[in-house]
Amino acid sequence: MPNLFRHRHFAGSILLALLPLAATAQIDTRAATVTAAEVPAAAYGTPVDYNIGYLVGEVKPGTGVWWVTEGSHQAMFVTTGEGVVVVDAPPIFGDKIAKAIASVTDEPVTHLIYSHPHADHIAGAWQFPEGIEIVATSESAEHITELQSGERFGPFGTFVGGKPVPAVTRTIADGESLTIGSQTFSFHELGKAHSHSDLAVLLPDHRIAMAVDIVWAGWIPFERLGHAEDISSYLAAHDALLALDWDVMVGGHVGRLATRDDVATNKEYVTDLITATMAALQSVSYQSAAERAGYANPFLTTETYFDDVARTASAEVEAKWVTRLGGADVWTYSNVRAVMMWLRLN
Repeated sequence: MPNLFRHRHFAGSILLALLPLAATAQIDTRAATVTAAEVPAAAYGTPVDYNIGYLVGEVKPGTGVWWVTEGSHQAMFVTTGEGVVVVDAPPIFGDKIAKAIASVTDEPVTHLIYSHPHADHIAGAWQFPEGIEIVATSESAEHITELQSGERFGPFGTFVGGKPVPAVTRTIADGESLTIGSQTFSFHELGKAHSHSDLAVLLPDHRIAMAVDIVWAGWIPFERLGHAEDISSYLAAHDALLALDWDVMVGGHVGRLATRDDVATNKEYVTDLITATMAALQSVSYQSAAERAGYANPFLTTETYFDDVARTASAEVEAKWVTRLGGADVWTYSNVRAVMMWLRLN
């Protein structure tokens, strides 16, 4: 993430520019040409035909379980013989989920499942007919009601291109199953990992899962660990996912499906982040930062120290991961900043 606190001068006229810029610790997005390390080939899936604007494919042949992506976000839909069950509706798709469904089946959409209450994954729900069943955890239902109560400063969903979403009409509990037509769904709560309430949706007959914003298959987590609500719970969600019986997963982001190895790899990356950040917090000197930044501006002094810690930890992590996962040199610094504040505050 951009370092908004780095200044070229301050009361003591000490230049932060004296601190060497680590070669891999933070991408300079203000350069005339912005570049990054080569993305490993395994990070990519089937290319999207941008003349169409989306890719739709059956997760496993003959299952009636489909996924759709425009390269950044993902949704899943399932034909049941009695209607289509959709999981999530990212507003970035516009009406492309409905078009993708119509391209493979004549069945009407009868159910929409919210994986979690974040607008970037559900605020495209406007494209489906009124009166369909809306399914989510009770925590998600309560949070969505609160977000759309009119008491917030900004309207829900509009800043990611979406609209207000239909209220939840059916809440489900951890471990509950739901059979619709020929398909059985089981629901498993992952706790407050990424959001207020994260849900894994499993189709046990096909060993297919969907869980969103836990793993970005082939890539490191989004900036600040995807803005995880609680990093301890986020880490634990990996074990919860691996305890379920599935072999392919719709992860909600990027251009390919996830495997169990992707979950284990992501957990390893996050564990490395925590280990490296703990070591940097114990070894990097606040006094050294203060000697460069002075004491006249305590925000500047503290930011200099935080930056030293984050650069130290992220350089170590990037060196290991830049050839293994996409984006390691782009957002590891941001992810370290998130871990650093979690460790300091919790």
